[in-house]
Amino acid sequence: MGVLRMITQKLFNQPLQASRNPTAPAIYAKDLSCPSELKAALTRFLPEYLLPFTTSDLFSCIPPRLAAEHLMCYVGSHRTGTAMHRDLCSTIGHNIMIYADEGGFSEWLFIPKEQRDELLEASYPNKSDSPALPPSAINKRYNAAGVSKSTFLESDRAWISKSSLKKSGIRTQVVIQRPGDLVLIPSMCYHQVRNVGTSVKAAWNRASAYSLRLALENQLPIYQTIIRPELYRCKAMVYYSLCNWSKKIRSCLKSGDRRPDWTPWFREECEILCNTFLEHVIYPEMVEAIPSEGVSDEGIDIIMSGTGMYTKTCNFCHADIFNRHYHCTVCQDFDLCLLCYSQGRGCAHMDTLTMYQGSTSLKMYIDIYASFIETMNEAFERFAEGWKPLDYILNDENQSKSLATICRRIEAYRRRNGLLSNYFACGHCNAVVSLHDLYAQDHLDLEAVFGQHLCRALAEDDKNNIVYVCAKCSKECQDGCETLSPRQHEMVQRVFYTPPDHDNRTWGGPSDWGMYNFTGHA
Repeated sequence: MGVLRMITQKLFNQPLQASRNPTAPAIYAKDLSCPSELKAALTRFLPEYLLPFTTSDLFSCIPPRLAAEHLMCYVGSHRTGTAMHRDLCSTIGHNIMIYADEGGFSEWLFIPKEQRDELLEASYPNKSDSPALPPSAINKRYNAAGVSKSTFLESDRAWISKSSLKKSGIRTQVVIQRPGDLVLIPSMCYHQVRNVGTSVKAAWNRASAYSLRLALENQLPIYQTIIRPELYRCKAMVYYSLCNWSKKIRSCLKSGDRRPDWTPWFREECEILCNTFLEHVIYPEMVEAIPSEGVSDEGIDIIMSGTGMYTKTCNFCHADIFNRHYHCTVCQDFDLCLLCYSQGRGCAHMDTLTMYQGSTSLKMYIDIYASFIETMNEAFERFAEGWKPLDYILNDENQSKSLATICRRIEAYRRRNGLLSNYFACGHCNAVVSLHDLYAQDHLDLEAVFGQHLCRALAEDDKNNIVYVCAKCSKECQDGCETLSPRQHEMVQRVFYTPPDHDNRTWGGPSDWGMYNFTGHA
């Protein structure tokens, strides 16, 4: 406590008790490295399951070279605090107040994730007390009349008053935190903090199988859209956690020691982790062979190995790259995640971008998944009774095409068509349409076009360069055309966490309105 008191007094250059002086500057020091004395103190008075980097925290499974520091200290003077936000990557938040001046406290406002739509509206910059945004931070297409919601909420800069919350009918829980109080923040729960008097806190996050699934399904897609760094390497954490759990369970089975914590809860966590690994790590990177389009799993170069594994980030959206991604050999050190590539994002050399991967083969990840299934079937009865081989899932016509398959189709089409690759001819009526018009008029994007299962009457023809059938023809076709599924353009003002022009090499896709993009439309 003496260390933190010294830090606080040095920051304010005045006695702590005088911190409510109206003439004193408001100072908020956040994300300070936690002193070792405080780390030791936390282990003495908190139970193990609440501490960071313990067996119940999946951050403990990831190698130190990949782990982000998230045990931090916060020193805030009177009238400071944190705007409405959610903890990174759906993690479970912990915040303990270890000092406050006399009568000091913090007021927390908690709002459940189910009320996000109402919060998006309440946080619209024109309606809130938030500062004006730079023009480059706002996607112009989503700043039109009639738009009443804003992703400004996800920028961690939106302050919302209690009167605004009440007026909007948003269910809010108010918590008063005083010295010694530990506040737990559920996954994906919005919260805002206001300090009364000076206070010192320690905060950390923990990850579970459930929180990782929430991150990959809900929060990371938002980050990717608004260009917000991920930092926590969620896919790598899923992979390392699965390996760690599998090793421990096999060791217990081998020794005949069935641990008491193999409860229904633990089985459920294993199921969540296993399914998350399949749905969000392995399957998106699998490639379905389409010989008529020159699409296969072959010819993917290796660019990451050893300590470089899982360390790359996308130069457009800043997402952490797990394995397969796109790399430009012309731009200096330019990498692109699969999702950005599938959305038309990239650089000026779009028709030459090629897929790369790490030195660990996709087959090895698949083998790890299959091995985990076998281990869990031995530990728990009928853990995965109906499990099907992944190649069966990949070639199932009722299954949506994997992200990597969509990307490889786009890559092959661009390689054949060069500068004309954002134009498509219908395989039946031969009408030509641009990607820009498909997006603006029919709400179709690259992922929708190349995610379509091509008509059986066209699939065998490798000379006509057809990857698209228009909506009218697909409805009239009797040979098994799949109707394209339009994307619902959410009427929300898109405020970027990082302006898209942060890197002058990046070219936006159709949804990144206002950027110069490959179609030539701005």
